[in-house]
Amino acid sequence: MIHKSSLGYSSGLLKQAIGTVLLSWAIVLSGSGDVEVLKHCRYYATLNSKVINYGLELAIHEAIGILFLGGCQVGFYNAGVQQSYLG
Repeated sequence: MIHKSSLGYSSGLLKQAIGTVLLSWAIVLSGSGDVEVLKHCRYYATLNSKVINYGLELAIHEAIGILFLGGCQVGFYNAGVQQSYLG
């Protein structure tokens, strides 16, 4: 049985979408320590364990790690030697 949310989508799909958006947002702002992204990550990280699954938890904590990459001193870049780190 698939549980439907009020939007008509399965809750698993929404959790996957939330995790993808948080992770993508953190990659774009990698190494910046942006507080707005951190607020969203902390909100979803503190949800009840029945609401959050392992995939969403992993995405949240990866997003936090990427956001504060190297103590906010480094980030992902798209030139030269740094490209090897993204591959």
